[in-house]
Amino acid sequence: ALRALNVPLWIIALITSVAFAVLHTQYDPFFMLAIFATGVALVWARIHFDSVVPSIAMHVMNNVLALIAVYLMASTPA
Repeated sequence: ALRALNVPLWIIALITSVAFAVLHTQYDPFFMLAIFATGVALVWARIHFDSVVPSIAMHVMNNVLALIAVYLMASTPA
């Protein structure tokens, strides 16, 4: 929708990446910066491949890796 309005791609990336970070507000500000960077990468993949599928795959992979990390940390004795 924003591309149809001739909004520059960098503004689209900024808006969507900020929205992505804000939707993940359960994290502290440091992690929100990392989430913002992830949002930028997802936007880049969407634009570069002209498809939302790579972005979805990247998001799924990120979530799977996070689940594995949580599992490993929970199963490691203190």
